[in-house]
Amino acid sequence: MQVVSVIYLSRISLIVQMGVVLVLLLFFFTGWLTVKRFLMKIWALAWLLDFLALASVAASTFFLYGGFINRLLYFLYSILKTSFLSLLILGVLLVLGYQEFDRFKKYYLGLSLVFTGIYLWVIFAFSPAHLQGVVDIAIGLMSLVTGLKVLGKRIELYPIKLLSSGLIFYGAIFLHHGFLILPLFWGRKPPRYMGHISFVDAIVELVLGVFIFLSYQIYSLRKVKLMNLQLEENQRKLRSLVDVDPLTGLYNRRKLREYALGLQWGILAFIDIDDFKQINDRWGHEVGDEYLKAMAEVLKSSFRSEGLFRIGGDEFLIVSFQEDKESFQGRIEEMRSRLRRIRALPSPLRISVGISEFGKDKSFSQALHEADLSMYSEKREKKA
Repeated sequence: MQVVSVIYLSRISLIVQMGVVLVLLLFFFTGWLTVKRFLMKIWALAWLLDFLALASVAASTFFLYGGFINRLLYFLYSILKTSFLSLLILGVLLVLGYQEFDRFKKYYLGLSLVFTGIYLWVIFAFSPAHLQGVVDIAIGLMSLVTGLKVLGKRIELYPIKLLSSGLIFYGAIFLHHGFLILPLFWGRKPPRYMGHISFVDAIVELVLGVFIFLSYQIYSLRKVKLMNLQLEENQRKLRSLVDVDPLTGLYNRRKLREYALGLQWGILAFIDIDDFKQINDRWGHEVGDEYLKAMAEVLKSSFRSEGLFRIGGDEFLIVSFQEDKESFQGRIEEMRSRLRRIRALPSPLRISVGISEFGKDKSFSQALHEADLSMYSEKREKKA
């Protein structure tokens, strides 16, 4: 938007631009009241500053103020317009992450202060027309450089690409305006069509507002998706804590009940460590835990694809549905041999095992009970 009387700004074009900005202001303000997000609050405040900037121009244009008041209104416009863009940029940085936001927040605020000093010098050393060109170039450079910088990060997120594209487009338009007004500094007049350029600026700001809205929608949906993924991960971890024995890393009895529901047939082995009570009494519970962990490690390496459970104390369970009873018993014997050869324990790790099949004629619970009895039968035979 060109705001100076020297290029005969059309009042109608100014009204159109103010109407567009007012719609964007109400939209983002309503969004902030609805979702109560800090990001939406920043952008709502930005459009408020833009509307106030246009209002200061309208006050001068419609009431034809002159002299000091006219210069003051244009100076106010320049401050508000630059602050508007600074807040938009800070919102973009907030989408990038709080680290980027904190890193550049002071930089952009400091840059706004520098521009304020330049505006103050131009408005009193030259005229409002000259100030307009400087403001347009400042806004164009800030917007264009930020957009290119964000785009250069090559972040594969559509919200970032939309925001950076909107800033680049906005910056290019304002640089165009500024460079056409600059000839005022050496006594030349800008093109006559600049008198109605607010029509173009209204479209530009509408496009920028749409880009910001779309990026916020995608950004919000992405955050919801990430929150859902995090929730699912937390649920998985919680389920793991509930279903897994913390000492051995094997499934526990609670998981066994759920696991058994989906089984139609298979074979299971009920395992008990021999003389485990004597091991605890003689060497202590810490050594006893080492026996349990050694048992679990051998189970995991011997039966990788089967269901492995610690169902209580020194009792373990293997559930398989991939082989017949004879081959399964062969693997059990190989495991016994591996357990006896463990040298890190003060005595050989020996086990008693009961094996039973389940299927059409025998339920899982019946097979489990049968394997339990078989295991205790073997244990009694060893002590006989």
